[in-house]
Amino acid sequence: MEIVVNITDKDYLEFLKLHRTIMFPRMSKIMPWLIAGLSIVAGILLAILIVLYIILGRYAELFELLFTTILPMLLIIALVALAPTLIYRKLAADMKKRGGDGVLGEHTIAINAEAIAVTSAYGEGSRKWIGVDRIFENEQYLIVMYTVQIGLIIPKRDFVSASAAEQFAAQAKRYLEMAKGSG
Repeated sequence: MEIVVNITDKDYLEFLKLHRTIMFPRMSKIMPWLIAGLSIVAGILLAILIVLYIILGRYAELFELLFTTILPMLLIIALVALAPTLIYRKLAADMKKRGGDGVLGEHTIAINAEAIAVTSAYGEGSRKWIGVDRIFENEQYLIVMYTVQIGLIIPKRDFVSASAAEQFAAQAKRYLEMAKGSG
């Protein structure tokens, strides 16, 4: 089976976002709750401190506390929450500026029982199925993860139909299962 895909900077950005979910599913589920929890605790502490300082009539110290402790703490929580998205956008923009580095653009992807092969204007290569870590699929993409860091993005929009995308994904998963079962 073979497909010609056109990988864009938006596909690459989406891959970076999905990568965390694919490779670290527990962390992806815990992180939003952790950030929400920290935000709630910080908000409660802030409210308690404000009430205490108002009751005690220490308005000057209240403003000092707000600007030296609480505001920086809230900014750190916000940065932790936003950092992955900001980093991913920067990486995708840099990739686009450099012309794609062989990641963006047109790729021909062929699969058979032995390997998955990729050909582009930058070169060609193949990887035996035993060397593939896993295959991830969502509504928009089929992602073949070679290692924890390296994956192949296959946009489903480039298939002639949804059923062609399903067939390609199912066949790739069968090849991977056969290779892992015998290896």
